[in-house]
Amino acid sequence: MYCQQEDCEVINLIINIITPKKGGVPGFNAYHVIETLKFLKNKDAGRPFLSKYLNLGEASVKTMLKRLKENNLIIQIGKHNKLTKNGEMVLKFFESKLNIFESKLNIEGLEDCLILVLEMNPPKDLTSIYKIRDQIISSSCKIAVVGFIDNKNLGFPGLPDYLQNELINCSKKYSYIVNRGVNIITPRYCMQSLYSFYINIMSQCCLFK
Repeated sequence: MYCQQEDCEVINLIINIITPKKGGVPGFNAYHVIETLKFLKNKDAGRPFLSKYLNLGEASVKTMLKRLKENNLIIQIGKHNKLTKNGEMVLKFFESKLNIFESKLNIEGLEDCLILVLEMNPPKDLTSIYKIRDQIISSSCKIAVVGFIDNKNLGFPGLPDYLQNELINCSKKYSYIVNRGVNIITPRYCMQSLYSFYINIMSQCCLFK
């Protein structure tokens, strides 16, 4: 995986916003931060609305908005909030870099699914596959299928042929955006886990710059 200095600045900014400070672990994560920026791009909104929209407690939304203001990503106008130029820049980064697609599969548990396509070293052995899968599986995400993309070829090691064929047919129309990388398929409810995985992978890349 290749990450530029400006990429790392954005990733470190998001990590700083979601990192626990004094008072305990915040109730929000990278997904909530980015979804808030997406919403505020075209509309203004106050804390009560965002609490319902993000399914977060008002205290968590209050803390998140406070950190977004401290990092000059949003500005408060009256009781509402709007993106700053910095906020627009951060959102543009994720809209161009974080490639998550919605699809459907004829596989139990993945009928309505998400496909994350990420440029990185292709995971071709089961150890690499399981390492990625274990970073995504959590209390809020029970299923993750991991495959590789290498010179436009797709594969899902460790799975029977009939499952591989179904997964490849579903995801090949999205995988063209990278030449070599990883293809991760999860149920739609795993969106937060995919955001967190992306932030984690990018932060590891930035450590070695």
